Amino acid sequence: MECLKDQISILRSLLLVPTGCVPPAVFLYGHPSTGKTTALTAVLSEFSGPQAVVSCVECYTPLLLYQLVLRQLSDTERKCDGISSFVTALQDIGSERPDENIAIVLEGAERLRDLDEGVLSSLLRLQELTGRPVCLLLTSNLVWDKFQTPGGLPQPLLVHFPQYSREALQSILALDRPSDVGEQFYSGYLNLILSVFVVPCRNVRELRHLARASLAHYRAPVLSGEVAPTDLRRLWRHVEPHLRAALRSVYLREADSAQWLRTQTQLPEAAVQPSSHDRPGILDAADHQRLNTELPFYSKFLLIAAYLASYNPAKSDRRFFVKRTGKGAGRLKARPAAGARVSALLTGPRAFPLDRLLAIFYVIVEDRVAPTASIYSQVSSLVTLRMLTRLGGSDNLDSAKYKCLVNFDTVKSIAKTVNFEVERYLYDFV
Repeated sequence: MECLKDQISILRSLLLVPTGCVPPAVFLYGHPSTGKTTALTAVLSEFSGPQAVVSCVECYTPLLLYQLVLRQLSDTERKCDGISSFVTALQDIGSERPDENIAIVLEGAERLRDLDEGVLSSLLRLQELTGRPVCLLLTSNLVWDKFQTPGGLPQPLLVHFPQYSREALQSILALDRPSDVGEQFYSGYLNLILSVFVVPCRNVRELRHLARASLAHYRAPVLSGEVAPTDLRRLWRHVEPHLRAALRSVYLREADSAQWLRTQTQLPEAAVQPSSHDRPGILDAADHQRLNTELPFYSKFLLIAAYLASYNPAKSDRRFFVKRTGKGAGRLKARPAAGARVSALLTGPRAFPLDRLLAIFYVIVEDRVAPTASIYSQVSSLVTLRMLTRLGGSDNLDSAKYKCLVNFDTVKSIAKTVNFEVERYLYDFV
């Protein structure tokens, strides 16, 4: 908490005040994992009035947002069918507890931009609309300028959460020290971890994961008696291959620390032998097995879409990916004869443009996904991982063409992890 003392002090001065003195809205912003929720939780633990903490990820409609807030603020079930009844319910709650302020926390507030434009404007004016001491607290990874609309919005008070310094990161990670590990030994280990990862990664969650996953490798020679706990040079040589393997997968995982550690234990040679990332051509089986676990959710669907774009002719996209209604809905034409199925195997993957890849991706992924920079960056990551190859030397992402480098067995294995039947969407494979 020492590294968040300034932000906590500001929040206390805004929230822990007499009745009627809370501000209408406070906007907490900063990069992911910079302590926004931690600081807010600490202050709300001292807040005596009614409070509601709602994640906007769960609220895909305004009505659901209103209902979740009222459910936490009141012990009784209150009907709500719109902003008008929501305001009335807040007035009733304020009347029942006239001597207390009300705090409403909306986490992941950037999701509110996907709702109707008037929703956020109304929420920022709750104190004015209800006539009660209601304070709206928004947390977001984006700056406030990204929320502005052509009609304008009421200006909340801004509280910035900067990234942690290296010293702050080391003090936070030190809280996870196992009871059977010496303080000095663990401090040296954390210093080594941060010297490797602090430049590419300052996310506390990722660093905690990396520290937990690599500790067993760092301690192994000490526990076996091969290396003294103070011999930092030999300890570094022992753990360096494992840290190099972890550095390639930072931010690209879907496994927790225990699962990642089991994977490294099952494939110990993968960390010390040269990776196919250093060799041209298609990834080998060991890399596919590792990446199948570590690829993010949307990257898996992007890879599936790339495989379909590489091995299906463009003329078949309408057949597989356009939703049909009416008399002929749900009925597909017969597949090509068995003799034609050999052609795709012989010719290999075909090149496809980025817009075709994204068009297939948006159809096969069930969630409603916005075309953000994150999606484009995951395409670039797949190229870096040698799962896709980019054709052409243009720096323009949209003008480039791509090919899929993974084989059918790998795609089928990845598709199973996201419950996607890839065989149903292939043109001339069985």
